[in-house]
Amino acid sequence: MAPAIKTIGPWLAVMLLGFAALQSLVAFRSEFAAFRLGRQPPGLRIPALGRATVEPPASFRARRELLDSCDRGLRGPYGAFQPVELRQGLVQTCARAADSILRRSPTDSMAFLVAAEAALQAGDRPRFLGDLALSQRTAPAEGWLAQRRIDLIAPQIAASAEPGLQQIARADLRLLFLSPAYIPFLARLHDSHPALQPLITAVAETVRPAQQRRFLNALRALKG
Repeated sequence: MAPAIKTIGPWLAVMLLGFAALQSLVAFRSEFAAFRLGRQPPGLRIPALGRATVEPPASFRARRELLDSCDRGLRGPYGAFQPVELRQGLVQTCARAADSILRRSPTDSMAFLVAAEAALQAGDRPRFLGDLALSQRTAPAEGWLAQRRIDLIAPQIAASAEPGLQQIARADLRLLFLSPAYIPFLARLHDSHPALQPLITAVAETVRPAQQRRFLNALRALKG
């Protein structure tokens, strides 16, 4: 019995090492695919997302690359003009990727944002509002995410008076007012989305005078 165990031992070790190597290879491929996808121009990236099943990578940086590719594809002008079949594939791929990432990392606010974008494109309004709220709840102080949420919300405000959407927009606008870096964005937003102007003005009235002056100066500069 003992000699048999001694014989099996080395083979078992080799099998375990082989399995570990295979797992590492699969992980490397998903990491590399995410980074390569993020570096491609829209003309290659959008079709790749629309036609392929993307395995979410394990590392934070590679996951962020994948989510950023989905974010740009779902909201960008290039993705909007793709054929219907490719556009549907893009929505499905990014929805699956976001869901998979959230199973591993349930507080990933960027994944919630991508899930909300995919739900909006798919016509799932409750999911869109729920995931958008979770994106804000899991990262209430991240200005770059607030800006992306406002970009997504802005066209919706004119056609919707949903309290949840108004609440998200109000909180994100207030966060953006607190940083001078986002004041030019707010001025452009005010100028390009008349339906948002009352909400932007209402939020501006709640911030400090110095922040109000920055915003007014940015508006004047925009008007020339």
